[in-house]
Amino acid sequence: MKFPCRKSELQCYDCQVCVKPKWKSAHEWICFDMCLAQELFYLWDLGIITTGCCCGQHKGEKGFHSYIGVEDQFISKMKKLGYKVRENHGRQDSFIPKTKLYE
Repeated sequence: MKFPCRKSELQCYDCQVCVKPKWKSAHEWICFDMCLAQELFYLWDLGIITTGCCCGQHKGEKGFHSYIGVEDQFISKMKKLGYKVRENHGRQDSFIPKTKLYE
């Protein structure tokens, strides 16, 4: 499946989709890159609350990589699911998506 993210500019929201969160949130809408939607919905169905994500549409350009952020209490669950930590200034709350983003 192809998405417009690959051709978008950094911090351009062409491939973004917004949904109402399934959990009690300070935000009325949660917005994310549509190419990560299926994976995020899966995590949400498991009860994992995400804090932010990006598909890394620039494939690592200027240090910009894909990630899925989670609240601290879900870090161990993500690791048990086989997710690898995406280093984030020494924090362990960002993970490398399993979604194959580009061919």
